[in-house]
Formats: sequence, structure tokens, C-alpha cells
Amino acid sequence: YDPSFGGTSAAAPYAAGAAAVLQSASMAATGIFLSPDQVRQYLVNTGDSVTDSKVSLTKPRINLDNAVTAFLSETHTLTVTRTGTGSGTVFSDPGGIDCGADCSEGYAAGTMVTLTAVAEAGSSFTGWSGGGCGGTDVCTVTIDQETVVAAEFTTDAVVNALTVLKTGTGSGTVFSDPGGIDCGADCSEGYAAGTMVTLTAVPDSGDRFKGWAGNGCMGTGPCVLSMDMDRNITAEFTSFPWPLFQPAFTGRGGVGDETSSANE
Repeated sequence: YDPSFGGTSAAAPYAAGAAAVLQSASMAATGIFLSPDQVRQYLVNTGDSVTDSKVSLTKPRINLDNAVTAFLSETHTLTVTRTGTGSGTVFSDPGGIDCGADCSEGYAAGTMVTLTAVAEAGSSFTGWSGGGCGGTDVCTVTIDQETVVAAEFTTDAVVNALTVLKTGTGSGTVFSDPGGIDCGADCSEGYAAGTMVTLTAVPDSGDRFKGWAGNGCMGTGPCVLSMDMDRNITAEFTSFPWPLFQPAFTGRGGVGDETSSANE
């Protein structure tokens, strides 16, 4: 700072140079530039008051050392932590945080920083905590103090598919517990890995359930499966051999003669 500068011709380049130095300090400390209004506020608010005796007007004269010192003293750190079983990345606008790898950045006091969370494949972003943020939308923080914001990512449940195939000459329905399969019409369903699913076969009237095939199920009782992988089950229904007994018709008075009687 050189107090010997005076006059408009000296003030203009000095102000421009002071702004450049302040921006350089901002980039070094925070990784971003100040807005024009922020530059003006630092230079005006930290200047030395100088009075023009001719018009009795007092104005601030730039004191670059004061401006840079004030800026550095008003720079606060925003830190992002990631929690939960999943994975993802948090980005900031203005830049500086790419967390991932870079989870902390300094910002000038009053800076509005917007954080965005992006979950990786197989994970979900479940919400913010800290810094006044919540929910799963973007998090906007006004930097007026040291601030820590947590982003939680969780691992998505692995879903495996269970598919029922009906075969045979008969017809019937296969039901699942827990629900999802009513086959019938709905013969496939996804279940979280490790879910125990019980399949029950119900033949239509006049038909019978012959049995299961596939994935260790057999017989005609319920089929119990652990959904630790995709599974395909076959249920076979057969037509009932109806009628089971057909007496021969031998004529009047013979076996099977519906008109014969004891009086004949």
C-alpha cells in the first residue's frame, strides 16, 4: 500500500491492480474467484478514510494489505463427509469440492455453495445432514462459519428373479408367499437376495398337480426356495383320467343294464 498515490489517473490502475491481487488471493485460498461485488466490498470496507478538504467529502482509499487480510480472516472451510454402506460423489458449485477425492474447500464468507450428490451404480443417495440441509435434493449452504455436511449413500438391495413355468396336459395356478407370483397370469417376480419364498400349486377342478422340477424342489408339497440367485421352477399339471371306471353295457338284465331289476 502506497499512500502517496493520488488523483484519478493513479487511482484507476491501482484499483484494478488491487482487485487482481485480491482475486489471486481468493484463488490461492479457495480455488475460486470472488464475485465483482465481493471484491468491491472488501476494497471499500477495508480502505483508509481520506477527506477532500475542498468539498469536505470523506471516501475510502484502497488499503490492499487490509483487504487481503480481511478476506483471509473471513474464509471458512466447507467439509463433506460420506456415510453409509453405498458409494457416490458430491460436487460443489462454485467448484472446489469433488468428493470423491477432494472433500474440503475454503470459501469467502457469504458465498452460497450448492452441493449435489450422485450415487454410483448399485447405490442410492438417501439424504443430507448438517449445514441446515436435509432430504435428497441439492444442498445449498451459506458459508458464514466452518461447516460440515454429511451425505449418506446406501447399497441397493440385490434383487433376484423367480420364474415359474407350467407344463403338462392339465391346468392350475401357482402362488407365492411372500406374494408376487400368481401363475395364472403373473409367473415371474423379483425378490431381495436371501428371501425365503414358498410356492404352492393348486390344480384346477378335474386336474391334478404332478410335481415340481428344478432348483431342488420335487414332489407335490410346497416348494421352498432361498432367493440367493435367479431361479426357474417348473410345475407340471396333468389332466385327470376321467372317468376312472366305465362299466360295460351288456344289454337288458346284464351287468350295467340300468333297466334291470330284481322283479325281472
